[in-house]
Amino acid sequence: MEQKFRELINKMLLDCNSLKEWNETKTIHKEIHEEVSADNIATAPNGTPYKKKELSQYLLDKGLPFTEEYVNMAAKLFPAGDYELDSEEIVKHNEMENVSDEDLNTFVMAKLLEQLTKFRTDFLKKNFYDYRVEIVTDNSSGGTNLGALTRVLERYSDEGWSLKQVFVNELGTDSHTVGMINYNSTIDQVVLIFERPSYITDNLAKKIRNDIKNVNKDLHNQLK
Repeated sequence: MEQKFRELINKMLLDCNSLKEWNETKTIHKEIHEEVSADNIATAPNGTPYKKKELSQYLLDKGLPFTEEYVNMAAKLFPAGDYELDSEEIVKHNEMENVSDEDLNTFVMAKLLEQLTKFRTDFLKKNFYDYRVEIVTDNSSGGTNLGALTRVLERYSDEGWSLKQVFVNELGTDSHTVGMINYNSTIDQVVLIFERPSYITDNLAKKIRNDIKNVNKDLHNQLK
């Protein structure tokens, strides 16, 4: 397989964050070959060849005397022959490097499937919700209609809805007489707002609920 094609696939997978990457710190060993003119070469008392101009300037700048000790020391800093230099370099790696051409197609398909699965999971986590509003009016005496309220809550619970918010809307005051006593009661509406993820349907919610009931029933029977 052509290297350019592998590089293209590598870039595509990196752009969509499908490849695992890691860095490696490597020590790079380099040999520096430098030509030095013959008239700029001298030999220190310890036998080290050095560059005269650079060594002399160094000792002058440092205010050091041209003694045997300092010349020997400085000769190591300005060698006249070839010298070597070590440096550290960051090398990037990714898991595609070890994939052979024969396995590349399988590897790419697996990565695409992984990306699609992640996309689906992320999509389902998004705040896509449906909403329903139900109103339960107080009974004629001004009391909360507990029967109607219970039926609404149970029905929406069976269909996978959760209660998002509830508030009371006052309709007015009703006056009625019981026996010889006159009563004034406030009639309210209980407004319930329900929320459910968009991907859940009534049938799906009921199926999940039935499955949970069956599992709980089996567990209960096993524990008897």
